[in-house]
Amino acid sequence: MNNEQKLKYTMLANGTFSILSGAVLILEPSMSTLLQAPGVTLKYIGLGLLLFAGTVFYSGLKNKIVRKEVIAIIVQDWIWVMMSVVVVLVEAWSLSKLAYQLITIVAIIVALFAVLQGYFLSKMENNGA
Repeated sequence: MNNEQKLKYTMLANGTFSILSGAVLILEPSMSTLLQAPGVTLKYIGLGLLLFAGTVFYSGLKNKIVRKEVIAIIVQDWIWVMMSVVVVLVEAWSLSKLAYQLITIVAIIVALFAVLQGYFLSKMENNGA
């Protein structure tokens, strides 16, 4: 498997994770109680994740990787990670302990996607696909 294929698979995994996360936030009514977060806020976050996933799939399913699109996805991943760190460190809202733990776990997963996408993109550019 070449680096372009590895990048595409990583992007598709990122998109799938975002779709699943967004769907849970939108469709699971008990999340609001479990996380001690307003349901409407969770639905907006879920919708944002679905839109993000759409852009990731759009880029990842193209025949040829577009560098600028991948970089934009990586930047968005890192923004998510940084905002998650801020939310957890300052306990931005009165969320449950479980909510802060889940935010941390998701941030670690998203950071892994960002690192892998950057790694495979750099390998494509240095060594060819």
